[in-house]
Amino acid sequence: MDHFEEQVASFQQQIARWKELEQAFPQMREKLEELQSEIPERKPIIAQAKFDLDKVENPGFFSRLLGKQEELMAKARTAYREAAAGLDNCQRAISALENRISEQTQELEQLAGSETAYRQFLEAHRDDLPEAGRLFYLSTYCPARYSSA
Repeated sequence: MDHFEEQVASFQQQIARWKELEQAFPQMREKLEELQSEIPERKPIIAQAKFDLDKVENPGFFSRLLGKQEELMAKARTAYREAAAGLDNCQRAISALENRISEQTQELEQLAGSETAYRQFLEAHRDDLPEAGRLFYLSTYCPARYSSA
């Protein structure tokens, strides 16, 4: 593969990646909104689990007499840990998704001019295009100047 073909392949890969990233953004934003909406839903569950745990850890006189205090405390602690872990997992997923969106936004910015650069490259090197593919390249990527007529 000569230098010209390598450049064409590189531009085509950049354009394909740019389109791939653009198509992925709506799903990522939707998932981020979904995860962010879970946070307010999870906080009352944690608060209730904490309240229940505090109630079991500070039992009244009659509760201590009935026994089963250790079993109730274990259940309350487990419920609280599970609720807190769910919130932590949700927050970690949000953070990871925000980082991914940020990274892909930077990559998109880097690739933003790929199509224009490719078009300019093809125009500048139209004589270097293989005869069989010249009209295809130019009509596909520079349709305003070259038509299949």
